[in-house]
Amino acid sequence: MGVPLHKETIKEGSKEYFHSLKLILEELEASQLIIEMKAYDAINSSDMLLNIIKEGFHSLEVLQSNEGKEIMKPILEAANISNQVSRDIEHEIANQREIIDVIKCKLKYNRAVNK
Repeated sequence: MGVPLHKETIKEGSKEYFHSLKLILEELEASQLIIEMKAYDAINSSDMLLNIIKEGFHSLEVLQSNEGKEIMKPILEAANISNQVSRDIEHEIANQREIIDVIKCKLKYNRAVNK
């Protein structure tokens, strides 16, 4: 009878372990959603800034001001870099989302196997 009792102890420990992992993953998923929303906000802001700068750059071209164009070049370059960084963050978040989904599937499979 000592062996079945040992199995029950392992099963209970596994249940606690999987429950803890589930809670951690749920918190991670909630954090991930917040990060995704912040990244999308950053992308939208970056796109809006880029459009405003492009419109300003166009206005400067209309005015034929070479000095104005020189002033806008580094600003436009910074906006382009900001936009690219925002998009890179978006891709990284998508990759992390896929990893979390794989981990969740593996945990569900392990839970089903260990029942």
